[in-house]
Amino acid sequence: MDPIASKLTEALDKQRTIFEKRGIKYALIGGLALGYLGNPRFTTDIDFILHIPQLSLPGLLEELLENGFEFDLMAAIRTWTQGNMLVIHYEGFRIDWLKPPLALHQHVIDKALEVEWKGTRIRVATPESMILLKLLAFRVNDQADIQGLIANKRSLLDLAWIDAEWQTIGELTDPPMLWFKERYHHITTGGS
Repeated sequence: MDPIASKLTEALDKQRTIFEKRGIKYALIGGLALGYLGNPRFTTDIDFILHIPQLSLPGLLEELLENGFEFDLMAAIRTWTQGNMLVIHYEGFRIDWLKPPLALHQHVIDKALEVEWKGTRIRVATPESMILLKLLAFRVNDQADIQGLIANKRSLLDLAWIDAEWQTIGELTDPPMLWFKERYHHITTGGS
């Protein structure tokens, strides 16, 4: 295993173990999640969406510090309490934590799949959840990731769930959703 993959795996495993020990609800998202879903792409960071009860935050962060994660404890508590995102590091690698500020985000956590990983289980966002998160960001690389998910999952995607979740934050006529529908049709029908 190359050194980058080895350190990312180590950081992922340590967090997963700590989250599960402390009962933290989470879903792996981002590039690593895409890999688990059969749409691999190079990444050097780890992305989670997670719900941390406020009283659990200090103990969770202290345990991460004890396990080699790098951040300023008080600044991290302030950042997580006041914002929707926290960045920590593990041996130079970036780890992004995203809070679930919308019901859609909480549904991503609730619907996460448990997948086999190194003889244990890890919670990974579903393909539908990844599509929704990427439609929210809607950058060029997000659009490429969505097209890859469509190509790999095609008829397995729960389009009704995607539509219903999108309608909690917008309209089905919003530009990202219209783009998704057009791309889905184009990819699944071979461009006809």
